[in-house]
Formats: sequence, C-alpha cells, structure tokens
Amino acid sequence: MSAQSLRDELIAEIQAEYDGIKMRMKENQALVDQSQVEVQRLQERNVSVNARMRRIEDAFDTVPRQDIRVTYEDAIDAKSRLLTMRAQLEKLQEGQQQLDQSSQILGRLLEKLKSAGNFG
Repeated sequence: MSAQSLRDELIAEIQAEYDGIKMRMKENQALVDQSQVEVQRLQERNVSVNARMRRIEDAFDTVPRQDIRVTYEDAIDAKSRLLTMRAQLEKLQEGQQQLDQSSQILGRLLEKLKSAGNFG
C-alpha cells in the first residue's frame, strides 16, 4: 500500500470520526437546550412552592394540617427534581465540552493531513 493511499485512508477514518462527533454535538446540544428549559421551569416551581411555604409559616396556627403536609411534600419534590435536573444539565454540558475539544483536535489533525504532501 502506498504512502498516499495510507494517508487517504487515515484522512477518511478521521473525517468519519469528526463527522460523528459533530452529529453527537448537535444531538447533545438539543438535550442541553431542553434541560435548560426544564431547569428554568423547575426553578420557577421551586420559587412558587417556597412562597407557599412562607405563607403557611406566617399563618401556621390557622392552616389545616393537610395543607401543611401537601405543601411540605411539594417543596421536597420541587427541590429534589431541581437538583436532579441541574446535575443532568451539568453532565450534558461537560459532555458537550469534551465533544468540542475532540472535534477541535480532529479538525486540526485533518487540516494538517490534508495540507501535507506525501509522507515520503
């Protein structure tokens, strides 16, 4: 096998990996965007539940026990979901950064291989 054909084969393999990473980056970015919307929604819910908790605290003696229990459970659920979604969003963002770094490395490698002449 000639040096030129080895070079072409290497370029093709790297190009395929580069294209795959770019596709995964698009898919991952869509998940990041969805997760950001969900985190925002959960933050708003958390604020709302916290406001209800403060109203209950202000009128604690007159609020029925069932209302206290439901609001307390809602507060725990809201905080738990928010923490879970934030962690998921951070993981997706870290993955996006890693994909971006890999893409940049492969892009530079492809550029150099394509601009280089024969190896020998």
